[in-house]
Amino acid sequence: MDTPKYHMRHPDKAIADRAAILAVVRGQRFITVAMCHDNEPYLATVNHAFAEDPDRFYFHGSDKGRKADYIRANPLVWGQVLEDNGYKPGECEHAYRCVQFDGRARFVDDPADKLAALKLLITQQEPDSPRREQRLAGAGKAVAGVSIVRVDVLAWTGKESK
Repeated sequence: MDTPKYHMRHPDKAIADRAAILAVVRGQRFITVAMCHDNEPYLATVNHAFAEDPDRFYFHGSDKGRKADYIRANPLVWGQVLEDNGYKPGECEHAYRCVQFDGRARFVDDPADKLAALKLLITQQEPDSPRREQRLAGAGKAVAGVSIVRVDVLAWTGKESK
């Protein structure tokens, strides 16, 4: 990949520790994914599930439409997970932690892999739901009618302002 690599202008704000990066990722329910096709950018915010080793995000959506067309045309994506800790009145500053990543997206086709991803989504998105077990039990029937996208993380960066 010929993407230029940039240095962080404020290295004192860098999150370099993997555990800290994963804490941001695990603590948020949404990621924003930037895509590009025919020199036209597209940005989508989606709820997700995250799996480690290797690092992967999963999200569900339609296999038709703009997001699907962009992923099929160009699987390279850029993503962001933002932990917004609020504006600090009187300091002209905003507290946040942000993780960004290079990734490669693809649709999950294998039914067993789709089922595992769907169960991970249900488990992570509905940890305290009284209907979680019912949803997990019915996930096998839902596999045929749902599209799952997997984003393999290629590289991470993180930044924070306390």
